[in-house]
Amino acid sequence: MKPDLIVFDLINCWIPDVGAKLNIPTAFFSVYSTTMLAYVGPPSEYKESTSNRRLTPQDFAQVPKWISFPSTVAYRFHEAVIMSKHLHIPDITGLSTGERHTKAIEGSDFILARSCVEFDGDYLNLLGDLFQKPVIPIGLLPPPAQCSPTRTTSNGSGNTFGLELSESPFLWILRKPEGIDESVLLPSGFEDRIKGRGFVCFGWISQVEVLSHTAIGGCLFHSGWGTIIETLFFGHAQILLPMMLDQGLNARFLVEKGIGLEVDRNEDGTFTREAVASSIKTVMAEQHGEQLRLKAAQIGESIFSNHGLHEEYIVKFVSRLDQLLHRRL
Repeated sequence: MKPDLIVFDLINCWIPDVGAKLNIPTAFFSVYSTTMLAYVGPPSEYKESTSNRRLTPQDFAQVPKWISFPSTVAYRFHEAVIMSKHLHIPDITGLSTGERHTKAIEGSDFILARSCVEFDGDYLNLLGDLFQKPVIPIGLLPPPAQCSPTRTTSNGSGNTFGLELSESPFLWILRKPEGIDESVLLPSGFEDRIKGRGFVCFGWISQVEVLSHTAIGGCLFHSGWGTIIETLFFGHAQILLPMMLDQGLNARFLVEKGIGLEVDRNEDGTFTREAVASSIKTVMAEQHGEQLRLKAAQIGESIFSNHGLHEEYIVKFVSRLDQLLHRRL
């Protein structure tokens, strides 16, 4: 059986070569935000023949020249040091992330974005010009409509002592590395000191089920795009502690939108327990964070949990499929 279309992500950037040999159209589906795609930029940025391309950490620590509208989306210097290497230096497969990006964009017939113009329209509209091919938003793909408030506990994840110092009730979902005993992951006496106020879960837990609880006041997390969509689906304010890849860019964008607060860091990327605790208190309880909480709730209701809106994006995409699949014929 010959498929009509192959949808692939960045890791499988070799798929367009296979599709071309078999005359099967391919679509690159980005699991990253449009802000990340816009920041990474056009494929020409990752070709040695291109002059004045970004190479140094200083280059990556500023808003790209092709983003013409007001934007604060750029890496902090400590992030830029890592990403300048990540985007240009080959990994064990022989390809850098920049080269994967180039192969995915140039090789696909069109691009699918987990996005909607109502939330990130400026960045989304820019992508068609950068990539010189159709970029189709398919909505935010939020949790199912039947998700409803359930009885669980409060939520959060992040720096151990910062959670303790914040004096807020929390559920910390902590991934336990394989082969490591739980007892060495937490400071001595930590669980006794938070008893009755906080709980640490080392195993898998349904994030959507936790976030759906009406007692949740905010979410402290790494700023991954999938979790952003799930937390805003329930209208929760964002306490942002980005770690890698797109997360720093996502955090800047949410701060730009007025629906998130990023934990302060030192120039070298380190942060303190006091910074974590202060961010939690601001977002969860203080008057200064009230506008942030209100705006997150409003955007959650009007955009992220608006299933009619996102179903319409899917319907529009399906209606365009015939045209998209026959562009090359």
